[in-house]
This record gives sequence, C-alpha cells and structure tokens, in this order.
Amino acid sequence: MDNPSNSKPPSAQPIRSRWRAFLVCGALAVVTFAGLAFYWVRLRNPTPPAFDDPRLTFNSPYLNVRPNVRYVSDEKCANCHLDLAESFKHHPMGQSLGAFSEMPRVETDAAIFQTQGLQYEVKRTTDGMTHAERKLDREGKRVWELERPVAFVFGSGTRGRSYLVQDDGALFQSPISWFSQKETWDLSPGFEKGNRHFQRPIGTDCLHCHVNRFDHVAGTINKYEGAVFQGHAIGCQRCHGPGELHVSEQEASRKSRTGGLTIVNPAKLEPLLRDSVCEQCHLHGDAAVDRMGRSKQEFRPGLPFDLFTTVFVEDGVAPDQFLGQVQQMRSSLCYIASDGKLGCISCHNPHHLPEAGEKIDYFRKRCQECHQPNAKDCSIPEARRTRENGDSCYQCHMGRYATRNIIHTSMTDHRVVRRPKPPEPRDPFFQKSRVAPELVRFHQSATASQGLELERDFAAAVLEKIANSNNTIMAKKAVEKLLPALEKWPHDIGGLQALELGYYLLDKKQESLETSERILRLDPGQEKTLQSAFSLALVLDRPAQAREYAGRLVKLNPGNSENHFAMSLVHFNDKEYEQAVAAARDTLRLMPSHAEARLLLVRALAQQGNESAAGNELRLYARSEGSVPPNLRYLLKK
Repeated sequence: MDNPSNSKPPSAQPIRSRWRAFLVCGALAVVTFAGLAFYWVRLRNPTPPAFDDPRLTFNSPYLNVRPNVRYVSDEKCANCHLDLAESFKHHPMGQSLGAFSEMPRVETDAAIFQTQGLQYEVKRTTDGMTHAERKLDREGKRVWELERPVAFVFGSGTRGRSYLVQDDGALFQSPISWFSQKETWDLSPGFEKGNRHFQRPIGTDCLHCHVNRFDHVAGTINKYEGAVFQGHAIGCQRCHGPGELHVSEQEASRKSRTGGLTIVNPAKLEPLLRDSVCEQCHLHGDAAVDRMGRSKQEFRPGLPFDLFTTVFVEDGVAPDQFLGQVQQMRSSLCYIASDGKLGCISCHNPHHLPEAGEKIDYFRKRCQECHQPNAKDCSIPEARRTRENGDSCYQCHMGRYATRNIIHTSMTDHRVVRRPKPPEPRDPFFQKSRVAPELVRFHQSATASQGLELERDFAAAVLEKIANSNNTIMAKKAVEKLLPALEKWPHDIGGLQALELGYYLLDKKQESLETSERILRLDPGQEKTLQSAFSLALVLDRPAQAREYAGRLVKLNPGNSENHFAMSLVHFNDKEYEQAVAAARDTLRLMPSHAEARLLLVRALAQQGNESAAGNELRLYARSEGSVPPNLRYLLKK
C-alpha cells in the first residue's frame, strides 16, 4: 500500500507541468524579445565598421608610417641634428605658431583703426597683447566693447600674422591681423566679407598647417583639450614622420638593421610621395574632401596624400589663391618638361631660408641645375640682366602680384612663365566659376579614389562649392551620386554630412533632418551636425528636439556664442523668460555685436515685466544698429 504521506492530489502533476511549460515559453519570449531589442538598438545605433587605414595597408618600406609609431619631442631630434634644428627655428615653418612671449617681434606695439563701422585697438601689455573691438555711435561714444588677450600668435610674420583667442577650451581667430608687406594692422583675411568678430572658429584644418600637433575634442568644430598643443610651431616630424623608432634605433646603435627605414627622408622618395609631404599643407584646390573614414590629420610622410584627402580644382582655371603654388607649379613648363622630377624641394630648402641678400644667388643656382647660363637658355645678355634686376631668374620669371583673397599681400607666381606679365582680371587666371564649377580631380595616381568612392568624393566637393548658392540642378545631381555610395557605406559620416547639406539645398528639410539624426546616432558629438539638426527642428516645429539639440550644443562647446543663442531661442519659445535672458546674456558676453541676441534679450526682459531694463538694452541696439523695430519703440519711453 502506498504511503499516504507521498500521495499527491490527482491534479497536482498536470498543474506543475503547465507551470513548467509556461516558464519555458516565458523564457523563450524574454530571450526573443531581448534579441529583437538588441537588433533594434543595433539598427538605431549601428556600430561603424573600420574603414581601411592606409597607415596599415599601404605597401611602404618605411616603418614609421604605421599608426602605432609614436611622435617624440623635437628636442630628441635636435640631440643628433642640432645644426638643422637651429636653422629650422628661423625658417617660417619653424615660426608658424607660438605663445606671444616666444615669437620674435615684427609688428608695431599698438594701433587703433576703424573699419566696417567698428573701432579696433591693439595694445601691448607687460605680459602679452590684447585686442579690442568697439562699436561707436554717431556721436563717437562707445556702445559696447570686447577686449580679449591674445593666446597664440599664428604665422611667422614673413607675410603677416593672425592671432588666436581662447574661450572654454575653444579657439577663435581675432578680427585683427598684422600685414608685414604693408607694415599695417587691419581686418583679418576673410573678415571683410563675413565679420565673425571674436567668434571665428579655428578648426583642425587651420591648425594642421600651422601647428606641430594638437589635442582636438573629436566631433567639435574648434574645442581642444588640456594645453591644446603638443609643441607649437611645425616640427621635424611633420615632414619626416614620427620619430619613436628612429630615436630608439639611434640610441641603441642599430641603424644597420633597418637601413635607415625608421625615418622618412623626403628627398629620397619617389615624386608622388615626395610631393605629398608638401601637399599636406600647400595644396588646397577649389574643394577638398576627406576620404571615407580618413582625415588629413592622419597623413604620414611616406604615404600618398590622396589616400587621405581628394582634392578638386576647377578645370582649365589656374588658382589665384594664396595657397595655390602647387597647382601653379604643376602647370609650368619646368614641371612638365621634368616629367615630374621637379618638386617643391627642387627650389626650396625646408631647413633653411636664405637671407634677403642671398636669395638671388641661391635661387639662380637652383635654376642653373637645369638651365645653362648662356644665350640658348636666356636671350637677355648677362650685362643687361645684372643691370636691370641683379641677374635674378625668379624676379624675371616668377613675378609677384596682389592676391584677391588676402589683402595687403602679394604672391609669387609659380607658373614660371617665359615672358612674364602680371595677370589681369580678364585673364583666365582670375576667372573663377563659383556657381557651376567644373571640378576635376587633382591627383590622377593609382592610389586616388576610384569608382563609387570617387563619385562620393566628387558629389561632396560639388556641394561644398555650391553651399552658399541656389544651384538646385547641381545639388540634385550631387545627391543622386551620393545615394548609391551611402547604400554601400551607410556608416560614412562625411558622406552623410554632404547628403544632409544636399537635401537642405534642395529644400528637403525633413530628409535633411533625418540624415542629421543618422549621423548623430553614429557619433552623438558631431557639433556641426547638432547645429544643423537644431535649426531644422526649429523650422519643422519640433520644439522638444530643438531643446535637446540646443542643450547638447551648450554642453559640448560652451565657448561658441551660437550655441548659447540656440538655447536662448528655445527658452524664449517655451516662455521661460528668465532662462532666455541668461542665455542671451551668455551670447552677448561672447559676441556683443550679435544683434539678434540683443533683440531677443529685449523681448525676454519685456515679457518678464522688466520694461526699464528692456528699454536700456533697446537703446544700445538702436545706437549700434541705427534703427528700432516699430513694435518695440514703446520701450524707449520706459
């Protein structure tokens, strides 16, 4: 007989079976849901694949082109190459940037000048220099003023100098520059058409050509970490590559093991690689696009520059840019006849700049390495050459002309023309097609972008050129070229940023915002994209999104006045007037010339009931801008 204590109710076993089945199904459901959720998250926040890195994949004998080789201090180089290091310090490249106290004095100590209805002042202090910008009213009384200390000097002073100011880790260019050839202070280059006052951001492209190395906050437009720079002026390793392996080898006396392949000597490189060293800074073209997943800051000597950046030029038009010497040289008969053997360092010694009294002899010897000093190569008798220009080859064949994009500055004509004459405005040399550019790729080497990637680069370059126009025909063609590339490479942030711009130019704001959101899922810290997304969210009446983007912008880069202005608009639209007042004042603290921010401040104060303060701000606006919106005139009586 069964033990009664072990007996079970008739229904107990089926109930437990049902519970086990329920638990198994529940567990499967949880796993399935978790899998679907993970898959959805991956779709919403896909992990970008790694694009090919030329520093790893390019077949180079040089060991220091690889990304794991570190840079060393220039003092390490000077331990063995003291003479070259000392000579380089006096070269313009060796003086490309520095703290004010480090730089040789070339400019006058003080100045006051007026332009664009603004007064500018330069003052030398006991420990540096300050720049000031003021708005004066019709009676000559000060309306507002902003004075900033100079943080860094930008440029050697050979042709001129600009100056950098710093705010919350962000770098900006001062509106005041020194022009050495005219020995005058004036508005900085580019400010005559768009004066950003003390808020013109200095991005990585600017610093790449003027600075040794820098610590950039990834994704931001102009924010940098810590001491900002790792060394100031351009250093040895910009042209020779990272020195860690070479220094270690020399210290261990193991040079024979690698045959000198731990460091790059540009003079020993084949023409494409030799020229790339100079092109990283001296080739700008009419549009330049970083290749997928790459940036020019990753370039290393010994590699082709076109593996990192695709440069486009306008077909059949010589450049009048200040930095167009590479393109001009390529069009010269000297370069063509040399079959590419002629390069920048055929004439220029990057370690030594000849003194003024040495230049004619120095460059004549360079020319005579190819051209013999006889009647066959120069039809002008030596006596006449000596009498008229000191027997200078470059003064006759490489004349100077005024640049259009940098005032007070002239440029050497690198076309090396046989019978020189200054280019005239009617000359194709000065004719630029800015509305419908016919762009062609500058590099035609085997390493240049090809196929679908070239289509992507070309489309991005076209959109860069027409960004400030209403050329919808070209914008449509560019977008059509981008879409197949982005279908193949959906994680290409550079391509997506070009697509976002293309949709905007086509007035497809919804598609433009959706593209911005795609970018921000890949990289939430893209400041430029956040700014675009904020503006689009405002236009499309999506206040919650606009608020989110504005908040992220201020947190990401509080030194940018436009980020604070975005936040002030959000607060004002949501009737948060106290916060709107604070954000507007933050904008004006950084940029007192910001007319829209001052008007918003006036309106926010009025909405708070503080009509007296609103009236005071409106009077400042009236004195600065010369007029008052009719609906706000009543505040002037307060």
